[in-house]
Amino acid sequence: MMVKKAAMAYVLLLEVFMKQYEEGKNEEAAGNAFYLLERLARLHCKDVDYFEPDRESHCSYSEFLLEAVCHILTLVMKDKLELSNFELLWLESYLSRK
Repeated sequence: MMVKKAAMAYVLLLEVFMKQYEEGKNEEAAGNAFYLLERLARLHCKDVDYFEPDRESHCSYSEFLLEAVCHILTLVMKDKLELSNFELLWLESYLSRK
């Protein structure tokens, strides 16, 4: 239940990130999306079961958040935001583990 509450709090952040993207504030949207990815990575390291799908939706709350934030990053990157080499390497290694 605690994971669901945390996930619901992050959903509000996703709305902020999308608004930033829609307003052309790609740098802010990307920075915030990377922050959320880092938080999700810490959650995954703490307990991988948080990412196991539930019986009803076949998708955990944490998995939904991960997919949503990756979608936002994809939109930002399609707009040719120049990310630092560190951020690109981090994103590549993170997504290859999925």
